[in-house]
Amino acid sequence: MAQDQDLNKLIAHYFYLYSFNGDPSFVLSIFTGDTFEIDNPLLGNSKASFISYFEDLDDQYEDRTIVIERSIASKDLVTMQTTQTWSADKKYASMNFFKFNESGEIIAYWDKISSIK
Repeated sequence: MAQDQDLNKLIAHYFYLYSFNGDPSFVLSIFTGDTFEIDNPLLGNSKASFISYFEDLDDQYEDRTIVIERSIASKDLVTMQTTQTWSADKKYASMNFFKFNESGEIIAYWDKISSIK
């Protein structure tokens, strides 16, 4: 089955925005299946650690913002660049990568985040 790249990109956007600003548990239940691998030492490698990371972020930086600068979909992968402002002195650029299975579920997530001035 061919990948729907536009749908994958839309799902990745919704997944990340809602994880960052909303309820990561909810998006995990909708957009991931039994398999969901994370390659980020800060997030751990489980759904529970993913949820905890974003809930802690919400508790510490209530007024944070995120802008999706661009994204590219190719076959089963989506790459997204973001700019994130957590506070007046904490601004970041990130590259986020999502891998999808043939059912349209996110099965892997990895990212790189760097502080910017």
